[in-house]
Amino acid sequence: CLIVGATCMLAACGDEGTREVKSLKEQVQRAYGAKEFAKALGLAQKGLTLSVKTSGAKAPDTLYFAQAISEANLYMRNARGAILALRQELDLRAAAGQAEQKLVQRRMVLIRLAEEAGDKTTAIDQAVKLAKATEMAPGKDPQPVYLSLFSFVKHYAPRLSGISQWHQYQ
Repeated sequence: CLIVGATCMLAACGDEGTREVKSLKEQVQRAYGAKEFAKALGLAQKGLTLSVKTSGAKAPDTLYFAQAISEANLYMRNARGAILALRQELDLRAAAGQAEQKLVQRRMVLIRLAEEAGDKTTAIDQAVKLAKATEMAPGKDPQPVYLSLFSFVKHYAPRLSGISQWHQYQ
């Protein structure tokens, strides 16, 4: 009877955590809609912590909050925060098994930000990951891993996952 009671309490806690994660997602979406990006950032950080605790680092909700943190920092023009958040987001997505080809566009955003902020270590690390993902090798045509802002916006921004309005970051 004691074991059954403990199991029921754990299940109730899990349900409560799941409800809170769902509520936090809705609050993040409302904050974005109201262009309250600092509020969205705080909610997304809380949601990420809770989602990792209740569902694990590979859960879709966890990845949602990780991206929301990146986006909030980008919208607030917080380059340092965006670099850290994008690194975390990409690490979580890779650990969750997302194909590296799906991460290429996000890596390009991170490389550009890191280059412009003078964070050579991050830029190089991400460029190497990008090079491996696109199977760059001696004898193959080189692929760009960093583009000027004009080229970047013109060619890639419309297709970026999670970034539908790149011009709003400028």
